[in-house]
Amino acid sequence: MKRSMLMNSERTEGVRKVSAPEIEEWGRARGVFFPLDFVEFLSEFGGIYPDEEWGYQFIPEGENYPEFADMAYFLHFDKRVGRHSVGEAYESHFLSWNQPLLIPFSASEINVYAALNFEESRRNPSVYNVEVFVQSKIDPDRSSMTWLADSFTEFLEILETEDDFDARHGEVYRF
Repeated sequence: MKRSMLMNSERTEGVRKVSAPEIEEWGRARGVFFPLDFVEFLSEFGGIYPDEEWGYQFIPEGENYPEFADMAYFLHFDKRVGRHSVGEAYESHFLSWNQPLLIPFSASEINVYAALNFEESRRNPSVYNVEVFVQSKIDPDRSSMTWLADSFTEFLEILETEDDFDARHGEVYRF
């Protein structure tokens, strides 16, 4: 994904850009160190709704076919606005699911997020598609995470439009 493609996108109402030091401090307060590329990207594009249908391919748990996760928006770090914020998603979904080392940064549909996974390393997180369901809270060991990339930069490189995904895989409807 070229960052220039996000330049004219709309931002969540009331959200302002947040400085890199504020984002870094948010992570440090939770015992993790955000990668520089992540900090720079979210300080510029946090709260953005991509103009086009950008998303990523993943293979859901227990399946053997790829699906497309259409990214609705990037979460933001603006403390003044709760809607679509990293803090709100983290507190409401990830902490209540007892997953303090997963930090969401974009949402694709209800309770589905792309998240940094700091479980292996507090400084070099990988990126996962995370489905947070009520069942997950009952059974925290339930697998609902799908690996996407080894780094945030690699995650940005796998982003594509839904049209590109459909051109490779065809439109598939599953019921």
